[in-house]
Formats: sequence, structure tokens, C-alpha cells
Amino acid sequence: METAPAEHPAFFDFRWTMNRRSFLLLGAAAFLPAASAADVAPAQGLPLSMLTVKILSVDRESLDRHTYRRESFQSGESSGRWSEKTWFVAKAQIEAVLDNNHGLTPGTAIDIRYVVVRSSVPAEEVVSTLTTGETMTLTVFRNQTGFWWRRRP
Repeated sequence: METAPAEHPAFFDFRWTMNRRSFLLLGAAAFLPAASAADVAPAQGLPLSMLTVKILSVDRESLDRHTYRRESFQSGESSGRWSEKTWFVAKAQIEAVLDNNHGLTPGTAIDIRYVVVRSSVPAEEVVSTLTTGETMTLTVFRNQTGFWWRRRP
């Protein structure tokens, strides 16, 4: 479409359309990291507590698995990959409080949630999980859904 002279405005002003489209795309791009981080990751500045706990039980809350298939029409070979995210909740009894930012006391039983992400592509990170009966020292943070195990140092 040709540009119209200044006294005759064009039916569509593409400069405004591009600005509005850019604004919407930038807004959506800024929202995605915030939405994904709110899933489980601890936000910067949340208080952390370091505890020594005995794991009383571990239950799976949910599992989200995706399978991806790729087929080649030229060679006829097929390959499949998968990824899964599993949410767990562990009932733990606090044996010692090393760093307390949540008013926790030894002897208290709390629920600790955590997520394990696995895929068919080997990752460098070791998948760590809690096991019933073990005693370990871990760092937790608290959000709206309760205590979460902060698995990174």
C-alpha cells in the first residue's frame, strides 16, 4: 500500500500497527518469565531456613509428561524423546534448626514440596529426591503453598 499524502490519511496507519504489535509482543515476553518463575522457583529476597530433618514419608502429588516424536520421511527412521516434571510432598520432622527465618522449632512436622524434572536427553544436573527414613540438612523457603526445598546452593 502506498503512503498517502499528509492531507489524505491512509486507511491503515502501519506505523501505529507496528508500534501496537511490538508493545503487545514485548508485554507478553516480559510476562512469560514471571509466570514460569512463579511456578516453584524461589523469588529473590524470600527468607530461607536451613534445617536438619528426618523424612517420614514421600508422596507424589502430580506428574506432567510430554512425549515428542520425530519421523524422517527420507530415511524412514523414527525417534522419540520425552520430558517429565513430577511434584512431590514429603512429611518431615525437624531435628535441628541451623538458620531460622520462619519461626520453626525442633520436633515440628512440616510438609516440604519439591519438583523433579527428567528427560530422555541426559542432563548434567544430578536428579535429587528425598527418601523415607533418611536424615538430611536442607534449605527451605516459604511461599503461598507452603515450604519448598531449595535444591540449589
